[in-house]
Amino acid sequence: MGGCLVIVFSAFLCGCESEEARKAREDKDASAYYKEAEAHYEAARWEEAIVAYQKAVALKPNYAEAYFRMGVIHFRSGRGLMLDDHIEAMACYKKAIPAFKKAVATKPYYAEAYCYMGDCYRFYLTCKRRQLDLLDQDTVEAHFGGKSAYEKAIAIKPDDVRAYYGMADCCAGVESIAIYKKIIAIKPDEVTAYLFMGFEYVDLGQHTDA
Repeated sequence: MGGCLVIVFSAFLCGCESEEARKAREDKDASAYYKEAEAHYEAARWEEAIVAYQKAVALKPNYAEAYFRMGVIHFRSGRGLMLDDHIEAMACYKKAIPAFKKAVATKPYYAEAYCYMGDCYRFYLTCKRRQLDLLDQDTVEAHFGGKSAYEKAIAIKPDDVRAYYGMADCCAGVESIAIYKKIIAIKPDEVTAYLFMGFEYVDLGQHTDA
């Protein structure tokens, strides 16, 4: 009888929990799952990390960092597969993009998430080129999706050289040259930008500028 009373009383207390108290408890539990996920992440235990991050966002749907980390895991998995299995790599990038979209939806000025999103679209297109399948709607959406993501990253963080490189790779010719010039304006000793700009000039037949 006493045990039943304890159960009933506990249920009563849970029912009386205020909205603020419930949210505080869920945020605390979400933070614990995030911490657990980070430990898995640092040890490259990707599947375990994903499970823990998912538990975190289930309790805290606006947990931008957890969505971001899930996106990074899928992105890294895709990068690791590109040489051996570009079909599986594309699948990883397709999983990563929605995670980054959720990250920026809850944290609009998340420049790094936009940059990774652009990278996903860009490497997805690299895989598509290996299939010689460049004219479908999926390709067009990925191209403009990548450019848009990099533009947003740059708008938030105008000195983000990595985003400029990604943007330049999405473009060609005069447009890419203009972007490499912006990189050089930010980092005058950026040798890679000079090199890539030279390649663009050569492709345009402007050998003296190269």
